[in-house]
Amino acid sequence: MSPRFIFVFGLVAVIAAGALLLAFDNQKYSVIDARQETFNTSVGPIRGATLHGQTFRSDYSGLHKIELFVATYGKKIKTTPVLHLRISPQAKKDIRRIKGVQKLKDNQYYSFSFKPLKFSQDKKLYFFLEFRPKDAKTFTIWQSSRDLYPLGSRYKKGKKVSGDLAFRTYSRTNLVVISKDFGHKIISSKSVSASIIFYVITLLFLWRSLGKVDEEWKIRAKQK
Repeated sequence: MSPRFIFVFGLVAVIAAGALLLAFDNQKYSVIDARQETFNTSVGPIRGATLHGQTFRSDYSGLHKIELFVATYGKKIKTTPVLHLRISPQAKKDIRRIKGVQKLKDNQYYSFSFKPLKFSQDKKLYFFLEFRPKDAKTFTIWQSSRDLYPLGSRYKKGKKVSGDLAFRTYSRTNLVVISKDFGHKIISSKSVSASIIFYVITLLFLWRSLGKVDEEWKIRAKQK
């Protein structure tokens, strides 16, 4: 077999294997959905009615976890916070109410897991924290003082304020949805599109080089 044939056969085999995997893999994968991980300050001590929250956009269905980057001022805290998830800051009812189950740790992400939301795809949602400790110990959430997250805003006591919380959301979805979203991002991203052009040029160069090798291979085959 010629080098070009081997190259084409291998490329087709990889594409076919990927297509079969997408077609028959029904497993749900937890992927990071919305995220804003930059911070330069905190929201201050969280206690009682001082509710801190954030609006965000969920790109996938199956939203099932929200993480916040917190700090405990170096103290051990026994009381756990409660997260309220709602349709909007104006909504009165919770979609999910999740009491934290793990201990708060200094300068780490704190997770709230809940039953996946089937309708979360392309939805703008809102969460806020409630914390009512039995002693003077409290914690805080790290935030950016600038508005770095374009798809949502930070809220304090139900009112929109500047900056964004440091947070991540996770959704459970399948490979087909992930692949479609990745393809859309490739098309819409100039930097990624430039990388695709580079790889296409590289493949064309490789194809031309293999053509020369193919010709030499045929000449040697005739000489034998």
